[in-house]
Amino acid sequence: MTGDLQPTGGRVFRGVAAAKLDQRSALLRDDKTLIENYRDLNPEADDHVAHAAMVRFLFRNVAAMRAVGTLSGGERLCAALACVLMSARPSQLIILDEPTNHIALDSMEATQQALAAYEGALIAATGRASRRGIG
Repeated sequence: MTGDLQPTGGRVFRGVAAAKLDQRSALLRDDKTLIENYRDLNPEADDHVAHAAMVRFLFRNVAAMRAVGTLSGGERLCAALACVLMSARPSQLIILDEPTNHIALDSMEATQQALAAYEGALIAATGRASRRGIG
């Protein structure tokens, strides 16, 4: 689905723009701030638009100026979602790799609201609960 691997047979055709958010949110650069990452991924946006996107994911005021490398796993996912979902032209497909692995409860609600408002398609790969000692 993501194009990272070639199929062993047949072919894969994905006819829409897609954003892939792996567990590490590798689309973000550790050495840049949240605002800088947003603007790199959304070059048409100004600082005001970038800040507004970050606020929707609970990065208010100076929190949006933090370097991505200082974020927890859950904060990183929220920042990546802000960059992808709050774009002027969001991808029509978002592929999430175990999106709730590192997310804190306070970020969960903002993430759920943003994903519920997203008008594209979502594919979420989830691990089995027994692997994490749940259930």
